Amino acid sequence: MSAVISDNPGDNQGSFGAGREIGVPASRNPNDRLEQRRSRTPIIADESLAPKQHPAQLSIPPAPTTAQRRDQPPPVQGVPPSLRAPAPSPIKKGKKIRDALTIASLNMKGGRSASTQDKWPNIYQFMRTGKIGVLVVQETHLTQSRVDDLHRQFPDRIHIINCQDPTNPSGRGGIAVILNKQLTNWREIKTTPIQDGRALLLELPWRGSSRLHILAVYAPNNPSDNKTFWDNIREKWLNENLPQVDILLGDLNLVEERIDRLPITSSDSRQAIASLQSIKDLFSLTDGWRQSHPDSINFTYKQDHIHSSSQSRSRIDRIYVSPIVFENSHNWAINETPIKTDHKMISVSITDPGSPHIGKGRWAIPPYLTKDRKLTKMLKDWGLEAQELLSTITPETRSDSLNPQTVLATFKHDSTFHSP
Repeated sequence: MSAVISDNPGDNQGSFGAGREIGVPASRNPNDRLEQRRSRTPIIADESLAPKQHPAQLSIPPAPTTAQRRDQPPPVQGVPPSLRAPAPSPIKKGKKIRDALTIASLNMKGGRSASTQDKWPNIYQFMRTGKIGVLVVQETHLTQSRVDDLHRQFPDRIHIINCQDPTNPSGRGGIAVILNKQLTNWREIKTTPIQDGRALLLELPWRGSSRLHILAVYAPNNPSDNKTFWDNIREKWLNENLPQVDILLGDLNLVEERIDRLPITSSDSRQAIASLQSIKDLFSLTDGWRQSHPDSINFTYKQDHIHSSSQSRSRIDRIYVSPIVFENSHNWAINETPIKTDHKMISVSITDPGSPHIGKGRWAIPPYLTKDRKLTKMLKDWGLEAQELLSTITPETRSDSLNPQTVLATFKHDSTFHSP
């Protein structure tokens, strides 16, 4: 389709392409044609591509962009509001939550007195370096006023949810959840006290509409009280409309298997273990670390005996998870911390079931090794050897142990594990 344009500029007002056909010269004089090209309006090869504008709109300047409005000086006093440039609308940015969330637990053995003040900077430090999103701490001895002081000390870093002992908050018990503000939607978290100073239910928003229900516990040391503690939790869930627990973690003050105590004894109350088992059955929970390390021996608590040089050790700090959480968990660990305590920290990283799996990536030779003469000579020799071996493979000599795939696998193995 050929567009037309008039030689008379007045005929082109209000539209593009009306009049003469493109390609037909108005004059055969070269000077006239040059002058026409200089004064000619832009030619549109296709009328459908021409921008359609109303003549009245041509006199209206485009509205300034947000960046342009931000660079303009503030309006002068006395200018009517109708003539002022509109204020830029605030840009809302949601918190970017990681696909993996690390959850940990630690009995900190006091965190209120003057002798324990240095624990909190250390806690923040290893939460930051370890990218721990949620840390449950037991035996905190925290009062609400102390929590307020810590919030002022770490205003943009951590948020503490305290569940103190009702009778002696600064002297015994206490449990708290420390949230990393950089890694969690801490403002949207909901909490439900289950037992003052001993148990706290946390509903954690994570990755869109996902919700994690975490039950943080600090079970009593006395076997009879320990049994009653688990029985009360079970009754509370049976009688109240509480959500299904996805993760249960903390200091349980008992072990279920003899392998988790040294010296190996059977001193743990069977009644307390049975009550704990009823909680596990109610929520379909499993000991994640033991599932991941079925034959390993490791302990989270060390106790020195006053009247002897012997020590007793046990794995009384544990994390129980539901089947779907366990399927999407990794890095089950028991680690020392810089905190002065007789407990180790337990931790696990969980991923959103809807997020794609990302592996470790391909192996690559570090760049500095490419300048190593000994290595480059070895790689060259191995490559030539593999090339020569490939040339000897024929349909008659090819087998399961000798084929291009096995030759390549051998070359890659030698290059990876036998390099200097």
